[in-house]
Amino acid sequence: MDFSEKLLTLRKANAMTQEQLAEKLDVSRQSISKWESGQATSELEKIVAMSAIFNVTTDYLLKSSEIDDLSVKTEMLEKQQQMMLGREEKQRQVFRCVMLFGCSISGILCGMFH
Repeated sequence: MDFSEKLLTLRKANAMTQEQLAEKLDVSRQSISKWESGQATSELEKIVAMSAIFNVTTDYLLKSSEIDDLSVKTEMLEKQQQMMLGREEKQRQVFRCVMLFGCSISGILCGMFH
């Protein structure tokens, strides 16, 4: 994986838009797009800033290593799994509220007709 692929993967793994990353780095969204497509290369100071934002080393960003690639992909999958589990828990909470509300209404209606 080269720098452009790593940048794209890290940005998406952190659920960040190109606009959000551009704002953090004080560059244009077009700069981020060019870096991710391999049309341009970032200045060193921006690479250092990206390493801090994504909590990776500059070596990881600049050098190719299959082990690092697997680590990032694993981390990305773990974050996606956490997001899915969070959504499932919210759905369960909504279901419980709806059921509780339905039971409450049933109880009220039963009480009114007895």
